[in-house]
Amino acid sequence: MSEFQAHIHLSQTDSTNNFLKNLHRDLCLENFTFVTADFQTSGKGQHSKSWHSEANSNLLFSILILHKLEIDELFYLSKFSALIVKLLCMRYAENVEIKWPNDIFVNKQKIAGILIENSISHTSVKFSIVGIGLNVNQIQFPDSLKNAVSLSQITNQAFDNEQLADDVVLLFKTYFYLIESKQFATIDELYHEHLFQKNVIATYKIGQNQIVGQIKHVCANGQLLIETETEDIIALSSGEVEFSQK
Repeated sequence: MSEFQAHIHLSQTDSTNNFLKNLHRDLCLENFTFVTADFQTSGKGQHSKSWHSEANSNLLFSILILHKLEIDELFYLSKFSALIVKLLCMRYAENVEIKWPNDIFVNKQKIAGILIENSISHTSVKFSIVGIGLNVNQIQFPDSLKNAVSLSQITNQAFDNEQLADDVVLLFKTYFYLIESKQFATIDELYHEHLFQKNVIATYKIGQNQIVGQIKHVCANGQLLIETETEDIIALSSGEVEFSQK
């Protein structure tokens, strides 16, 4: 059982993000209210992709974040959320990195994904929902997810998903001052310190073309900057580039 009162657990839902978003619109929930589920029938990933998770095995989690970020500052919440999940994973694994924009990799395998949905009215942000899918106790993954890994595979032990959810919430609460006081330079520094393939020569697919280059920076608007072999800088948005290690 969770130690936090603002916790809703569901045996099944279409999406924890959808459930929490609709509930907050109806009830005006308190900050850091969070939802967990044993199974999602329509789990969501980035760019309308689905999120696959075996029932009762993994952490399917969404948390309400009330903040005062401007629209052009929202990607800092994405960077911050990735750092929070990274901190959790570092308790159990080594070589934990953030793959742009906000996936979490362990030894170059994906262990977690993050989907943030923002409610925006005119020019202001009303609230954000941070959805996290963390592979925890799942041992076997479908062929389409050959690069996936779980905490259980890494540590050879089973985990309590509800305890992990509490741990994530506590990390959000502990470090939320970075968002409240808009310490973007600190968030940026920490994010880039652990950015997957930063300054590593690798091959990237852009449309039908392949380039060789190095990740140099992730901008405040979320764009990825890659320096090519000819020292040109290419700015890319999420979904425009595919990673493939050289």
